[in-house]
Amino acid sequence: MPEEPQPPADGTPAVPPTDGSDNPAPPETISLDEARKLRSEAKNLRTRLKQIEDEAKAKADAELPELERLKKQASDAAQERDSLKTQLSRTNAERIAATENALYSDVVASLLDADDMATDKTIRAGIARIKTDRPALFKEVRGGGADGGAGRSGKAQSPSGFMNDLIFNAVTRR
Repeated sequence: MPEEPQPPADGTPAVPPTDGSDNPAPPETISLDEARKLRSEAKNLRTRLKQIEDEAKAKADAELPELERLKKQASDAAQERDSLKTQLSRTNAERIAATENALYSDVVASLLDADDMATDKTIRAGIARIKTDRPALFKEVRGGGADGGAGRSGKAQSPSGFMNDLIFNAVTRR
């Protein structure tokens, strides 16, 4: 039977060292005030880092010749414009998909090709194509009759399908 390690004779517990030294590292705790101070300090350092990065960018831009700086600004503006244009067309496609009763308008918009995103007309055509290919992505629209779209049509149906009947049944079952 293997023997269990005995604690040292001086009365200290037999705990393996955790930091590679002879003494184990005790768990470190900090007070709430210290945590707040550290968070505030980290926030100030992030702010200072942002300022330094902005200053470095401005310095680098100042060192470029005027023509190169203007070309760089034009390139940056074109990239931002393209990004905003893409974002706008995607948002527009999501809006149109929602009006076409899409369950998940963002999913339907992501299924559209880049060619389908050109105009509202092409977006609607693309959504119509998706609607025929994947009808599960769209809500089923009931016809609005005199019963307000409830679909009862004079037939007795299960009360579990209608909210008022559910509430009535729940109250009367006491």
